[in-house]
Amino acid sequence: MKIKGIVVRNKRNGTKFGYPTANIAFDDKSADGLFVGYTKLLATKDEKVVDAFAGKDLPSLIFIGAAETVNETDHRLESYILDFPLIDLYDSEIEATVLDKLRDNEKFESIEKLIEQMKQDEQDARDWFARK
Repeated sequence: MKIKGIVVRNKRNGTKFGYPTANIAFDDKSADGLFVGYTKLLATKDEKVVDAFAGKDLPSLIFIGAAETVNETDHRLESYILDFPLIDLYDSEIEATVLDKLRDNEKFESIEKLIEQMKQDEQDARDWFARK
């Protein structure tokens, strides 16, 4: 599955938790969970963003759903690009290619539990890409 859209601002919870994400609107509720895949740049006016992507599809953790742990109700796609520099992708057009599901969307009992799971998810994604 490929999903493209313009990166929009949200609450920056991913950045606060150590996992900055590029958020795009995605209303298809049939896809829900955490996936591995690739993110590529389709268009931007920011040369720093162009340089960071270097024309490549970049390994990513891709969350699709509503982040219920932080009381979000909007369904969206959030792409955490592994080893990506901390630069804003706002107003850039990206495409996320979803390859494999790691787990279902969950509501965690605390932010600490969520961050603990995010660390495990990152390791699971790195292991997945290492096998490919």
